[in-house]
Amino acid sequence: MDVLTIELVILWCAAGLYLVSGIIFAYSIVFRKEHVSKQAMFIASAGLVLHSVALLMRWGVSGHPPYTKKYEIYSLSVWTTILFFATIGWRRVKLRLIGIVIMPLSLLVMAISLSGNPAVNSLSPSLRGIWFHIHAISNALTASSSIFAVGASIIYIIKENKENLEFYKKIPSLDVLDEYAYKFAAFGFIFWSLTVVSGAIWANNTWGRYWAWDPIETWSLITWFMFGLYLHVRHFFKWRGRKAALLLCLCFISSVLGLVILPLFLKSIHSSYFM
Repeated sequence: MDVLTIELVILWCAAGLYLVSGIIFAYSIVFRKEHVSKQAMFIASAGLVLHSVALLMRWGVSGHPPYTKKYEIYSLSVWTTILFFATIGWRRVKLRLIGIVIMPLSLLVMAISLSGNPAVNSLSPSLRGIWFHIHAISNALTASSSIFAVGASIIYIIKENKENLEFYKKIPSLDVLDEYAYKFAAFGFIFWSLTVVSGAIWANNTWGRYWAWDPIETWSLITWFMFGLYLHVRHFFKWRGRKAALLLCLCFISSVLGLVILPLFLKSIHSSYFM
């Protein structure tokens, strides 16, 4: 069995652990069993360890960081998301139940990753510049931050009409959830901005132009404006609560469309990186 086959098996095992963790988080919410969220965190963390091993194995075999094709890009985004979640979940016990959103979304992205071609490609000259690496890493951090922001927003919506129930009192207050959603959205907006700027510089270095209104570029800019609108109305017009949560969910849907769906179906200069 070669190294890449072992890496793929380990990655599938990590995905299996993420699935089990997500099921346990769902059980915790549906049956109001807060204590089982700790087991879900252990399982998610075990999956993260396996996922880390798989990424390091791939890095060692390919000789370059694992974010140059669909199989790698989405896998890295999931790894970053679960790393954030594990770090925060072990430190902030009340935030663990956001896992009911984090794990299914991460699994969806992981499924897209595993549907890609796992073969290792040599690094083309256009991918060796520093701006590409900044672009790819910023994109992964943007995806992770967006998932966290929408996770806090969805938990807010779930809790809003059930705040007086004993179980939901163990979840952070509505104000805290609203604030976490805002902070993660702001964090993601910073890296989305860096993704757009670094992508433009990389494009100019590679193709001799900063912007070509490529479908992926265009939708990325639209989503950037949408997150900017959310932050603007949240800060200056004091949008809080349900309407802010719903707007953030809309922003997230836009980001999924731009980062996950459009690259798979629209022909663009990004298409070769999502094969």
